[in-house]
Amino acid sequence: MNEATDQFMASRSADGQSRALRAVSPSSASAASGQSSAGGAAELFPQGTVATPAVSSPSAIDPTGSHPFPLREGTGEQVGSVIAAAPARPVPDAENGSGTGDGSENAIANGRLPFSVAHPEHTPHSPFPASQRAERAVPRTTVVPPKAGSSWSAQSLGDIVGGLRNGTLDRPRPTVGRLSDGSHWLYASAVNGLAGESGCGKSWTALTTVAAELEDSRNVIYIDLEDSAVGIVSRLLDLGVPEDLIAAPDRFAYIRPEEAFKDDVRLDLWAALEFMKPSLVVLDSTGESMALEGTDPNSDDAVAQWFKRVAAEIARRGPAVLLLDHLPKSDSSAASPIGSQRKRAAISGVQMIQTVRGGMSFAKGRSGEARLTCTKDRHGHFTTGEVAVTLSVNPAPARGEAGIDAVLGRPSSDDWAPTRHMSDISQYLEQAGTAQTTSRIKSSVKGKAETLAAALRILADCGYISSRAGVRNAVEYTHVKPYRIGDPYSVPDDVAAGGSSQCGHPWHGRRCNLDWCHATHRGRCNEMVDQGYLLDIDGEVLEEPSSIAERKSEAVQSIMDRPDHDFSGFSSGMGGRYVG
Repeated sequence: MNEATDQFMASRSADGQSRALRAVSPSSASAASGQSSAGGAAELFPQGTVATPAVSSPSAIDPTGSHPFPLREGTGEQVGSVIAAAPARPVPDAENGSGTGDGSENAIANGRLPFSVAHPEHTPHSPFPASQRAERAVPRTTVVPPKAGSSWSAQSLGDIVGGLRNGTLDRPRPTVGRLSDGSHWLYASAVNGLAGESGCGKSWTALTTVAAELEDSRNVIYIDLEDSAVGIVSRLLDLGVPEDLIAAPDRFAYIRPEEAFKDDVRLDLWAALEFMKPSLVVLDSTGESMALEGTDPNSDDAVAQWFKRVAAEIARRGPAVLLLDHLPKSDSSAASPIGSQRKRAAISGVQMIQTVRGGMSFAKGRSGEARLTCTKDRHGHFTTGEVAVTLSVNPAPARGEAGIDAVLGRPSSDDWAPTRHMSDISQYLEQAGTAQTTSRIKSSVKGKAETLAAALRILADCGYISSRAGVRNAVEYTHVKPYRIGDPYSVPDDVAAGGSSQCGHPWHGRRCNLDWCHATHRGRCNEMVDQGYLLDIDGEVLEEPSSIAERKSEAVQSIMDRPDHDFSGFSSGMGGRYVG
């Protein structure tokens, strides 16, 4: 023992030993000073710890027995921080023993430790003789156990196992955002994402979901950073949502934040969530919210922190959170929104990518359709890479000029029919009010003759229109019931085509039908595709096969190389002249 230890032990001859024993393992303490002293040590040090008072500094141990923090209330964090501040221990040698060395000595001398934790085989400050140390030594353990209730503590899973087994607890499945068949597409208590290019109809998808929740007597909060209250309310009215539901503060809440989501304003949203207990919270959009927070959307760490502090914290309170976001420019096939990949990783529900169906863009007064492709489903309800939901938008004149009917549903198995032409024909006959001949319909509704003929056949076969023989054997069609994009239909066998599609038509996934597809080709496009031609959606040639292009080039060159032909008098088409 050093000189400071000798002075301390001399001055504390009466009760020093009992105080020293308070910081020793329980078995040693009870043997020297009784059960009461051992009880105090047992609360701070688990079985197997050897600790001795740090006496190099007079302030390290107060004569009254007080320490920088009470022995009975020690925390692992405080002890850990003090130990971490000490210099690194040197490699053990014959002089400093095993695992102590100058590092712990210096920490004690500087008064940073109220006690020292020493290796059982080498306790330089122990008050016991060396002959007694071996029999008192016990294996070393952690100084202080973790705090009770820490999130790192193991959870009890018995209730979950029992609930899943007996059916009282459901497996995660979509329960928010009703579709036309009664199923749902969003997960409650989770972060869900919807991304797409500008103009693809993301807001219509979100508002159609809002309308369905309100219709099902649920409550919704809409956090808007891209539109305005007038714009959102106008669209809800166009969708047919009753005015009283939109205006009811306990049913629908519109929030237009202008400051960052800090502690002083978070309480306002928490209060709204507690008051309304909504099933859905829409945030439009992720990018604008991150900009308001000063978050770099390309930084993995910053994006992860935003999700944890904003989106996930809202979802933790129960509602399904729907984040609207944008795709990278000119990349509608991207699997995740623009910015850091942590956006997709942070999705705890489902991530959908929305694209407009070919030839079905949204426009005022016209039908439109979009597809939602699943790129991530944490719980496997939807198949990744497949179209999971479709959005169909149709004019609804009964609700005014801007009125629309929007339907979210599952994709149809017969998803190749010319549904836009079917919708246009249905509306034309509905407005006409009388029977119309085939020639009159083809002249009034935009589209190729063969495509319109196929649309008429499908509508008649499904009962949306009726047909009869008219004057001079002309076929006349009459409106029976309205057809809108998204309504069910079936394609007659003699209209449907078999095989796989390569022609690029936007409304089917098969090879061109000889009876009605590509009128001027009569199926010749199938042969051209097989030969290597690249065709557009109308069957026009975009690029020839390399072999044919080479043969054409060789033929032209052979003509140019003929000695009996002089091309010097012909323009090259590039401002110069051919040289013979």
